[in-house]
Amino acid sequence: MPESPFGAYWSAATHDLIQQIELDHEAWSSSWQKGNITIADGVGDIDFPNFIAQHPPIDTAQRKVIAPGYTTRPGEFQSPGDVD
Repeated sequence: MPESPFGAYWSAATHDLIQQIELDHEAWSSSWQKGNITIADGVGDIDFPNFIAQHPPIDTAQRKVIAPGYTTRPGEFQSPGDVD
């Protein structure tokens, strides 16, 4: 595993590896409970979850809230008032 001034890191560079990582949240977790995805030190002993570092089933409900704001057509964004 490569090293940096911030410690070891990994990088997924192929489609197959990215698919494997996406499906195995336990082995490839960026959860705040397993060290998070940040390189900066936290504030004191405070740890908290953030959206980008959560996995199913926790993030499933949160993603459902924001997903309607995005569409498959580039350049279109639905405002919250447009979402059913």
